[in-house]
Amino acid sequence: MLNWISRFSIFSFLEQPPAITAEGQPLIIAGAGAAHSLHCEAGEALLALEQFRQQHKDWCFGHLSYDCKAETADSPTLKSDPTGFADLAFFVPQILLHVFPDRVEIGWPAENPQPLPKPFWVPHPHYCAQPSMP
Repeated sequence: MLNWISRFSIFSFLEQPPAITAEGQPLIIAGAGAAHSLHCEAGEALLALEQFRQQHKDWCFGHLSYDCKAETADSPTLKSDPTGFADLAFFVPQILLHVFPDRVEIGWPAENPQPLPKPFWVPHPHYCAQPSMP
């Protein structure tokens, strides 16, 4: 699945071990592609996220950096961040996957359903190769 999902410019892959997964809950939740996205630096990032969530009431994946703490506590970060990532980045996925032990459910944002990319599922050549006979 990671080979397939990596073709998207943005994705999130969340996996929970089967031993701690409650019955009826997915083992994997993944979001691929961005129907909508938000990227901003600390300062007004949490307000921007709140507005983004009000506008897009759907699945949302993303991250907050440690620097966003300065918006709720008076403790600015004194170290530089060489990663180049935005302090806050969230996206509403184009495609949402829920993987259960017995099935895979595929969905998309309720507010703006989009057709699945063509081809949606192309097996990796490694897995399609014919076995060689000695």
